[in-house]
This record gives sequence, structure tokens and C-alpha cells, in this order.
Amino acid sequence: MRSNLSRLALVCVALLACKEPDPATQVMVVIDAEPGVRERITDVELSIKSGEGDVSAWSSRFEANITPGGGPVPWPLEIALVPGNGEVQRSYVVVARARGESGGVLAEVRAISGYVAGRSLSLPLVFDAACLERTSLCDPSFTCRAGGCVDPFIPPSELLPFEPGVRPGERESGAGGSAGTRGGSSGAGGAGGPASDASVEPGLDASTGCIGTAEVCMPGARVECGEECEGCPEGFVRLPGGACAPLLVGMTLSRGEPAPALNAVDTHYRIELPLLAETLTFALAVAEGVEVEARGNRVSAASEGVGFTVRNVPLGESTVQLTLRPTGSHNGHESRTYELTFGRSGQQRSYLKASNTGAGDTFGHAVATEGDTIVVGAPLEDSSTADLAARDNQRQNSGAAYVFQREAASYREIAYLKASPIEERGEFGTAVAIDHDTIAIGAPGEGAGGSVYLYRRTMGGGWTLEQRVAPARAHQGRRFGAALALRGDVLAVGAPADDTFALDGGAVYVFRRSGGSWGEGTVVGSENVAPAVWIGSGVALDDTRMFAGATGESSDVYPRGAVYAYALSGGAYVETQKIYEQEVGPLDFFGDSVAIDGDTLVVGAFGASGSAAGNGLLYVYRQGTEGFALEQVIGASNPSEDAHLGVRVVLRGDLIITGAPDEDSGARGVNGDISVAGRTDSGAGYVFVRDGTRWSQLALIKSMEPGAGDRYGFSVAANDDTIVFGAPGESSGATGVDGDTLDATAQGSGAVYVIR
Repeated sequence: MRSNLSRLALVCVALLACKEPDPATQVMVVIDAEPGVRERITDVELSIKSGEGDVSAWSSRFEANITPGGGPVPWPLEIALVPGNGEVQRSYVVVARARGESGGVLAEVRAISGYVAGRSLSLPLVFDAACLERTSLCDPSFTCRAGGCVDPFIPPSELLPFEPGVRPGERESGAGGSAGTRGGSSGAGGAGGPASDASVEPGLDASTGCIGTAEVCMPGARVECGEECEGCPEGFVRLPGGACAPLLVGMTLSRGEPAPALNAVDTHYRIELPLLAETLTFALAVAEGVEVEARGNRVSAASEGVGFTVRNVPLGESTVQLTLRPTGSHNGHESRTYELTFGRSGQQRSYLKASNTGAGDTFGHAVATEGDTIVVGAPLEDSSTADLAARDNQRQNSGAAYVFQREAASYREIAYLKASPIEERGEFGTAVAIDHDTIAIGAPGEGAGGSVYLYRRTMGGGWTLEQRVAPARAHQGRRFGAALALRGDVLAVGAPADDTFALDGGAVYVFRRSGGSWGEGTVVGSENVAPAVWIGSGVALDDTRMFAGATGESSDVYPRGAVYAYALSGGAYVETQKIYEQEVGPLDFFGDSVAIDGDTLVVGAFGASGSAAGNGLLYVYRQGTEGFALEQVIGASNPSEDAHLGVRVVLRGDLIITGAPDEDSGARGVNGDISVAGRTDSGAGYVFVRDGTRWSQLALIKSMEPGAGDRYGFSVAANDDTIVFGAPGESSGATGVDGDTLDATAQGSGAVYVIR
């Protein structure tokens, strides 16, 4: 007899026979948990009922906490079920509940089976990580396996031989499967079924379309034994009460994944969405003769092969119900409703610092992102070498750029880029851009008026210098490379102090790549430009158009700003419109940032005064038959003096992302409490969303540890699911990824924050 009370062979589970279990008559229940899950479980509760017929009417035979003394659970737990009074024909339901430190139920597993006289058998139950992550327990008619809810019944003939001293996860698959293997048997639907391919997960089996029994069928599906599916029609599921209802056969989302994975049992799913997922598109698959309704409106039928779209998904949690309704030949079957809960909140996911953090480097002055890559400029970094091992501070303000690659949920610095040759005050990294396998980095203080460096991604994932470009005619102080736009094989470079058309009139240089080489740049400006207009302060490109901000444009003696629009014609950019607003005031810097997407143009004016002097404004234009016309002027929900909203701007469909680097509130995270005591010039990011023709603020975003002078939001970039904000004034002395944000030993070193 075992001496460990927690293993309960001593207790005999009180099934009428309290004596040393006879291996010829006992059934051993083996309860285990995956490595990593065991540590999260503080105790296990066991409940056993027995009877015949309807399970709900079975009588309780045993209930107890089986981990006495508050110590760690001694895995695996082995419990002997011993029939008394010859009741070998009875069946038993065994339920095990795992509890955590808080006392709440983390997960629940169950199995229903009976005896086979004269054999020693094992009935394994396993807690796995996916079951602990569920937001709700399975219905009592099912058990959890690999995060899904499946049939708990196990035919007695499929029980495993019990081997004393051998953990369930160590049993050979030839003995009937492993309780420790996630997936178990797609045929049995519960623990301890016959062995199957390790890639098969419980839930909806992609290869057979069946789960648990032949009662859940898919078109053309077969069960384990090779028989045709029987019971409910193809694409239907048999409910616990015996009725048939339509099954959601497939669900593909434009963003996120359902949790748990789609299966034949669960009707409640949760979908976590990134902050930028304002629109979510579904592609659904159901059987023929089934129509789908969302929010009471018919949205698809199987023969149509279409889905539906949820627009303007709100922040926080929201729910959509899908009702699958049988029609035609399937009339008489029950409808089935699925509930989809969306969680869209946005969080700070990563905190990036340079690998060679230095005071005053302004890491984060410029940022760009595409896919899993982030490029960061630090124009005041001082190293005289590209060798990180030999870094120094011998080239003041020479500048640097850093490339980070996403790996799982975090990032890793994969490249440290410097100009060649490295020049003092070259300000390499003032502007950065990325498109597919090309990175452009501006160095407007370098050489005879500035340079731009172009890098290509190597086969190994690194970055190598492809070419350095500069205007053919030298001109000191033109600030060539102060603004960049890169699209495919076209590069637009702003040179706001260029003298080609007028003294400091400014210009944009356009380079095209052919055969792996960037040709000589074509200069684009305006023949009628006045001195000190500064065309090229901001630059934006699409396939056929280019836009150049000119912050010095004026209708009187004061610079107010304008944007020059160009269209591609015969291989050259031709000026089509000068966009400006009469109410734009002196030193509003209208045009310092521009962004284009489709028929929408956004222009930032970071010095503009709306509800507060210098709070900054965004001007949104829509293209019509006569050019771009003003649609709306947007300001922050918390305007403050000299916040400078709009210093950089990104436009993606119906979303505008911008920053206000001199915003002063002490709020934290996404939509934090702005009434918290202020942090002067800590900075903030903003997301605005369009509904129809009106824009409204969706989110105010701050660092989780805002600091005075951080200037969070001075630079901004975004891709499909990620926002990147630069804070060039941040002062932590940390290096690398996710270091100490409170270090404060390197004033003005700069940081970058990743939001999803």
C-alpha cells in the first residue's frame, strides 16, 4: 500500500472496498500536468460519480482536496478506482479541478468510462497550458484538451494498461497513446484514446473533419475506423441534447486569431487586436444550405463564399454574434450562435535603446518601420567608428542609425550604421526611410551640402551599403537629406536650403534605381518660388504623385507654410497645385510634415494655435475634380501651449498617427489619466480615426514612465499592426531592449517605444 496520501491508493477512493487494490480489478486514474503548468497549480480537487444512463443523474461517490498540507503537488497523482459489490457494469465520471494561488479554478478536466473485468487499466487526465489560458471552463458535457472542449467519453476498450511508476507522458505510443502528449486522439476525443499522428490537435480535425465521434461531420469526412460519418448532416454538430446544428467550419480573420482555436464544440471565442486594427474582415465557411447573420443582418451564404467586415472596432472590449441558420433541405435543425469578443486596447510592447547609449545622442530623432524591421536615427551620436567594440566619442554629432528586427514578442538590434567616411557634424540619421529591402538614411550636415546613404538587405538578413547619393553641384548648407520619402525604386530627398530656384528656396531631388544603381538626381521645385521658402521641409510620395512641404512660404513678411503638389508626367514631376490656408499664422510651420494615402492628404502645422498657443494642428484634405480641398482641421483633445502636435505624421487608410513632443501631462500608457501631475515636455502620441468624412481622436499614447524633456512623439512610424514613437530627449542610460527606463544617467540619449 502506498504511503503518500496524495496518491490516494491508500484511500481507495471509498468505492465500497477499502483494501489494497487488486490489480486485476482496479482502474487507475492518473492526473498529470505539463511542465511549466505544474508550478502554477497549488492544489487539485477530485470528484467522482457513478451510475448508468444519463450522467446528470449519477450519484456522488467521492469529493476531496487531494493535495493536503499546502505543499507542492506531487505529480503525477494516481488514484485507484475499485469496484465494490461486483458493480463492474457501472460507469464513472472523474472530474479534476486545478486551483492556483488565488484559489480560483484554473482548469478542469474530466473523463467518463467504465471497467473491463480482470484487467489493470489507466485513465489518464492531463492539465495543459492551453486549457489554463481559456477565459471560461468547458461545459460540463465536455472536457478541455489543448485549449479546446471535447467529448470526455472513453470506451473502456481504449483505456491504457497501467504501469506503476511510469508517468503518463512517458508511455509508449504503441501502448495506446500518451496522456502527456497534447492532441491525444482525434478519434476518442479525450485522454487515453488510440494513438494518432502527433500533429493532430483535439478540436476540429483538418484532415478528417471529425472530432470525438462520427456525430460531427464535414464534407467528405471519414472517422478513424474508415466508416463514413453518420448522424448529423455534413457540416453540422450533434448537440448534447441530441439535436443537430450548423457548424462554423472555417473562419479566417484579417487580424488576430481566435482563442481557443476554432473547434466543433466552442461557440465563444476571443480575438485580441492591435491598436491599429480599426477594421476587421472575416471569411467564413459553413455547409451548403446554411446562412449566416451578424448583428441580426444576413451577411453570407456558403454558396456565395463571402464574409463580412466590422468597421471602427472600438477600444476596449466589444462583441459580435454570428447566428448560423439552417435553410432549405436543412429546415428542422436548430440554429447555432457564436459569440466573438474583440479586445482592442494597445500596449507598450518594447522599449528600445542603442547598444552604445550616450548622453546627447538623440536616439529616436527619426524612425521608420516596415514589417518586422525598425530603423532608428541618432543624428548627434559621436562615435568615430562603425565598430561597436571600439566605439568612442571622437566625431561630434557624426550621427548613427540602428536597425532592429522583431523576434517573437521583442526586438534585437541587428545593425549599427555609420557614414563613410565619418564626418564631424554630419548628422547621419537626421531622416530615415525603409521600403522592402532598402533603407535610406539622410546626413544633411555632411560634405558639400548633405548626403543620403542607401542600404540593401543581404541574404543573411543584414544590411550593406549600396550607394551614397548627393547632388552633382556642390552647395554648402543646402541640408540635402533633411527629409526623405522612399517608394520602391524612387527616392525623394528634401533639401530645404537649396539655392537652385531661389536663395534658400529649397528643392526636392528625385533619384531612380535601375540595374542596382541609383542615377543622378533630378531637381524638382518651383520656378516662381521666393527666397527662404524652404521647399523640401517635408516630403511624401506615392506611385504617381509627390508632395513637398515649404514651411517658409508666406503671403506677407512672415513665414506661414504651404505644400507643393506634383504629378508624374512623361517621367518628370510637374507642379499641379500649391496648397495653403489663409488662416495659417506666422511660424505655424505648415508643411513641415506631409503624408498621402489614396485621395487623402494630411499636413502638419506644429506651430499652429487652436485652443492653445502653439498646440499644433493637422489639416486633412480630400482630392476632388479640382485638386485637394480642405476636409477638416484636427487638434488634440487636451490642447496645451506649445505641445507642437503634428511635428511628424503618418497616414494609413482611415487612421492618422502623429506626435506632440512637448505635451506636458503625466498620463501613462494608452488613454491614461491626463489630470495626473504634469511632466514638462514629456510628449505624447495621438491616433485619429475617420468615420465617414469626420475624424475624431481614438487614442492618446504616453510612455509608461513619462519623464520631463523626453519629447515622446517627436518622430513616428507605423506598419500594419505596430506604432513606433521616438523620444530623442529621453535620459535613461540603459542599453538594448527593455532596459531600466528609470536609470536617468544619460541625459538626451533618446529612446524608442513600440506600441501594439
